[in-house]
Amino acid sequence: MIAVFGGALILLSSLYAMLSTVMGTCTMGSADELVVGGLVAAVGYGVGMALLIARPPNALGWVLLSPVVAVVAYQAYLASSFFIAYHVHSLSACAWKQGIPEFDADGREPWLTALWVGVSAFGLTGFGLAWLRGWRLRSAR
Repeated sequence: MIAVFGGALILLSSLYAMLSTVMGTCTMGSADELVVGGLVAAVGYGVGMALLIARPPNALGWVLLSPVVAVVAYQAYLASSFFIAYHVHSLSACAWKQGIPEFDADGREPWLTALWVGVSAFGLTGFGLAWLRGWRLRSAR
């Protein structure tokens, strides 16, 4: 049951992070939604992964968690897209979010890209650690 709560928390955190890429209007070139979305995802992933690692799900549990893994993977895709848009194509956060290149840089893009890529890597690594711990516990029996 603990794994269910962890999976639900991870799913909700990831969905909020994905929604933060389309919420807001970037008024005055401010990408505050990305800051809040990244921080919510970091906290949600931290607590959710701690629950999954503490009580790893069985094989059926992983099958049921596969949509959650897919949502986290899509959030990682969005983070990679943001990283490439800023560091390769020199687009601001708002230009990436809104798809309109006229937005000037917010000034927080370097640490926002690090936050988003770090949170995504944290989420995917957490799933790997939970699976590995569950595999070790099952093989020790």
